[in-house]
Amino acid sequence: MAKYDGVIGRRLLVVDEKPEEITLVFEDNRYLVIYIKDGKLHTESIPE
Repeated sequence: MAKYDGVIGRRLLVVDEKPEEITLVFEDNRYLVIYIKDGKLHTESIPE
């Protein structure tokens, strides 16, 4: 989980919910997308 240390302590601005996907938008314009693929939980951080 060291990959996501940059979001610790950042203020969460927006939570966008879609079927099988949640996007979290933080104050430094970092996005964290959480989604289900093949029955497993996956994440993508933008920018990485």
